[in-house]
Amino acid sequence: MRLKSRTAAFFLVLLLIVTVSGSTFAAESYTGVAEGHNGNLKLEVVIENQEIMEINVLESEESDFTDVAFDQVISDIIATNSTEVDIVSGATVTSKAIISAVKDAVNKAGVTLVARAAVEKEANSDTSTDIVVIGGGGAGLSAAIEASNNGVDVILVEKNAILGGNTAYATGGLNAAETKFQKENGIEDDADLFFEDTMLGGKLKNNALLVNKLTETADETVAWLTKLGVDLSDVGSLGGASVSRAHRPTGGAAVGSHLVDVLVENAKKAGVDIRLSTKAVEVLQSKNKVNGITVENKNGRYNINAEAVIVATGGFGANSEKVVKFDPSL
Repeated sequence: MRLKSRTAAFFLVLLLIVTVSGSTFAAESYTGVAEGHNGNLKLEVVIENQEIMEINVLESEESDFTDVAFDQVISDIIATNSTEVDIVSGATVTSKAIISAVKDAVNKAGVTLVARAAVEKEANSDTSTDIVVIGGGGAGLSAAIEASNNGVDVILVEKNAILGGNTAYATGGLNAAETKFQKENGIEDDADLFFEDTMLGGKLKNNALLVNKLTETADETVAWLTKLGVDLSDVGSLGGASVSRAHRPTGGAAVGSHLVDVLVENAKKAGVDIRLSTKAVEVLQSKNKVNGITVENKNGRYNINAEAVIVATGGFGANSEKVVKFDPSL
């Protein structure tokens, strides 16, 4: 009787082994954590049969303008079933945090991912527009919005995978004189005093014509941005100013990320064709007239033909060669 019981038990175990080895494992979720740019990043990773099926953000303190990093990195990880994916230019820390959090979840699952081949590249084709803007920072976005709102077709290209440029990292405020917010706070200021402070701040080496343009029209910029939805109601004081004229969001919050969020929202609303991870490599000319640009993305190069080109690429702080050329001490 005991022998029969043991024999029956043996065949039952064998049946279970065969059943498990020939079946699929149900999907389970695992939580991965990593340190992001602004704090802890927590992701839920759903894994089934050693494949990542879904990735959800549970907690994140990252800035809104890094949303594209979440979209691209998460999409690439799921598409390739691998954490060996490219980071997003302009959001390096956030990209690495996403990858690290997924790795943490995979380790907790105790599985080994088998990478899939990347999706084949799509072919590029030339296109045309009225105006093409190079650069997706504060200047480029503003130009694109104003042009589009005046009834022309606009394509904006940005070499990074996120918009905002250096503007996104601005923390101080937007200096302007004679604004409604100064008047509401009883602050006496005028463009002449703003001009004097700015010239002195530059040790009188400034281009006076440009400084005059800045100080005479900065209040118009504040009014324009306010109309778009930017909160510049808090007026504080920054170095070099003899009165309070630094305009920023309520409570003195950083102006850059908020400004970019509103500009991006308005650019999309205006119908601007925004092309990220697209680098301008050449300005096209015919008979001494600019008529477009050549751009490059992950799929290669193509031309954007245009009636006008607006170059809003900012300074050269990210160009090490130029920095060394003009100031070797840096």
